[in-house]
Amino acid sequence: MDAVAFGPQQNNVSQGRYPDGGNGIYFMTVPTPRTANFIPNTAPTLAPIPNQFVTLGQTLSFTASATDTDQPPQNLAFSLLPGAPNGTFINPSSGLFTWAPGSAPATSSISVKVADNGSPSMSATQSFTVTVFPRPQVSGAQVRSNQFIFSWFAPAGQNAQLEYSDDLVVGAWSPLGSPFTGAGTTISVTNNITASQRRFFRLRVLP
Repeated sequence: MDAVAFGPQQNNVSQGRYPDGGNGIYFMTVPTPRTANFIPNTAPTLAPIPNQFVTLGQTLSFTASATDTDQPPQNLAFSLLPGAPNGTFINPSSGLFTWAPGSAPATSSISVKVADNGSPSMSATQSFTVTVFPRPQVSGAQVRSNQFIFSWFAPAGQNAQLEYSDDLVVGAWSPLGSPFTGAGTTISVTNNITASQRRFFRLRVLP
């Protein structure tokens, strides 16, 4: 009526069908004589989530990652612990987190939880902070002799790229230098121009 093909065995570790009557055969370390087979449940592992930075008007998005070594494989469900800001969302099955902040400057602490469907259910949590930057504010723009000087206040940690275009109709923008990382101070960039030159500048916040 039934048969089991097995390989090398270990002392005090049995093999059996789990759940009872199921097709899967697993190792079991907890003796359950004359009762239902039992495999102890262990908590899943949730990968650390680094602190995040976002500028007002952007949507913060990342995917939380979790693993569970229990056999048979279990289903994992993601959720946010109480205290998360309004509008935050995490997909229960994929772990995709999204948030479009509504105000800045602000700093929020958020905790993500992942739980398995074992018996009893086990879980793990990770916490991180989100810093919301205001949109960049130009603090100065002036032409001095053959130089154009562009200044803005850059919050600490905010990344931005200054770009220029000589023709708005074409709509092609080129980077002016390398990206800038704010340090909570005013950044000034000087660009050499000629008397007859027409040039447009913009400051683009990077993800």
